[in-house]
Amino acid sequence: MRRTGTGWRSTYPEDPVAPIQLTVQRPDFDTIHVALEGSLDLARAYEFDDAIRRIERDAPGRVLIDLRGLEFLDTTGLSRLVALRRRCRRTGRRLVLVRGSQAV
Repeated sequence: MRRTGTGWRSTYPEDPVAPIQLTVQRPDFDTIHVALEGSLDLARAYEFDDAIRRIERDAPGRVLIDLRGLEFLDTTGLSRLVALRRRCRRTGRRLVLVRGSQAV
């Protein structure tokens, strides 16, 4: 924190964590491929969850989540992936996760 003429101001960037980006492809009639980039953390987990739920409405038989583009994954993001796994099992879909970097 540093003092400015009007008060205190953080010396950190306003949003130091990269936003999450989803790239959705349909390689075949029964597969949805979702490539993630950025961060899947507390600030972005429910945005991810909403987007995945919209994708699930298309009722693909297989959901492929590619984590290679993620820079950061915290426990909240991990919980959203576990919730996706539960929904897939409950509806008979196959969930495939492509492993991300060692940090993820």
